[in-house]
Amino acid sequence: MRPGVRADTGGPAWAEAVRPIYEWFKPNVGGGEGAFNTLTEAVALAGEEINAARAADIR
Repeated sequence: MRPGVRADTGGPAWAEAVRPIYEWFKPNVGGGEGAFNTLTEAVALAGEEINAARAADIR
C-alpha cells in the first residue's frame, strides 16, 4: 500500500471520485440509503479490525 493511503478509505482522491456514484445510488436504488449505510458501517468495522490486527502484529 502506498504511504499516506489508509486501507479503510482508499484515500481522499478515491473518496472524491466516487462521491457522485454514492449520491446517485442512495435515492435511485430501492433501499439504497439503508444498503449504503449498512455497507459503510461494515467497511468501517472491517477497517478497525484490520488496523487492530496490524497494530498487534507490530507489537
